[in-house]
Amino acid sequence: MSASTLDRVEIANSVRAFLDELRPAEASVRANLDYGFRFHKQSIELFSIRPSIFNKGKRIEGEFAKATFIKSWGVWKIYWMRGNGNWYPYEPATVGSLERFFELVRDDEQHCFFG
Repeated sequence: MSASTLDRVEIANSVRAFLDELRPAEASVRANLDYGFRFHKQSIELFSIRPSIFNKGKRIEGEFAKATFIKSWGVWKIYWMRGNGNWYPYEPATVGSLERFFELVRDDEQHCFFG
């Protein structure tokens, strides 16, 4: 992932398109479950957005997937968030494209991203 603004815009558009597939169709459901992302250095972090059960009006973000671009290798390293709040490598540990990362998250064959 280059630091250029154009690359980030293209990547952000790809991630938004993917998250639009995951988002609940009805707006009323989105108040209880939605998805977002953020850039963190060379990584893209995906997270769920839910209302807090302890503090009315507050929203809680729960990270569940991360892809970090390794420029020297030209690959994305894939991670999942365990319940202890730490990132762990996902198998396969690397993929060659964001689209493949999206496929792994969508399919969630190891039940790491969505439980």
